[in-house]
Amino acid sequence: MSGGTGLRGRRGVEPAARRGHQVVATGRGITGPGDFGGRANFMRCDLADAEGLARAFDGCEAVIHSAALSSDWGPDSAFERTNVEGTRNVVAAAERAGVRRLVHVSSTSVYFAFEDRLNLAEGAPLPRPVNAYARTKRAAEEVVRGFGGEVFIARPRGLFGPGDPHLLPRLLKVAERRPLPLLRGGGAKVDITDISVAADAMLAMAEADASTAGTYNVSHGEPIEIRALVERLFSGLKREVRWRAMPAPVVLGGARLLELRAGTSGRPPLVTAYALGLFAFSQTLDLTNIGQRLGWKPALGRDEAIERTIAASRVLM
Repeated sequence: MSGGTGLRGRRGVEPAARRGHQVVATGRGITGPGDFGGRANFMRCDLADAEGLARAFDGCEAVIHSAALSSDWGPDSAFERTNVEGTRNVVAAAERAGVRRLVHVSSTSVYFAFEDRLNLAEGAPLPRPVNAYARTKRAAEEVVRGFGGEVFIARPRGLFGPGDPHLLPRLLKVAERRPLPLLRGGGAKVDITDISVAADAMLAMAEADASTAGTYNVSHGEPIEIRALVERLFSGLKREVRWRAMPAPVVLGGARLLELRAGTSGRPPLVTAYALGLFAFSQTLDLTNIGQRLGWKPALGRDEAIERTIAASRVLM
């Protein structure tokens, strides 16, 4: 498993070990066997090190590739190096080690456009990538499809959960400084996915029959409006959420100007058009494929997952 020291990787180790698998986790983080409670062998290895990855994968039947650079802003070269070249090294290492199956964790950013997109199936036309992350995740999928063995590609949507450093922490940080933008009335519908649910789906792909290889959407399958989601999270944490109604075209245009300035200054923009687009436009997934072909459904409901995240966040506050 690549990205073993990241949150997705860590969440995948315990259920895999519990189901009798011998797990090898790779990552750049400073860690050791004790950090996995004896449930996995850890090998410190960078995605740039194809030989090291091959040693780590030696004897493995399946590799779950979850390591990636995930951000809505940054140098194109950094995304290319990690998400494309790193994936190319994973594929080469897996082939060299004789791995039978590769499960690649992609992203629903490949579906994103500045418009509502509802009930998207895996075969939906992919729009022009909106940023370097979406572009390189799409390119990584093409790299993975060249693997000589069985290929499973997962597209999880809106990852969150206990310990997540992205969704809730970022919202809280922004809300402390200013009102959140209320775009199009806050009615955009979004699918979300608890990290443990995503990890379970990856494991299902690692264990599935070879005839089911393919690309799969992953989420709770219970869309929620963005305003309702944010207010529920903040209410659970006893935090005030302030909204400011703003016209989406004007706000998105302003964000694009900030991005242009950031491109010349080298400093990250205050906000990106993509981040605002997630607040403005609906994106929901069709889970028919993963349900029918893999017999998979989330073992944890959306509402229970939200409450778990709130409870874990209270402990840390």
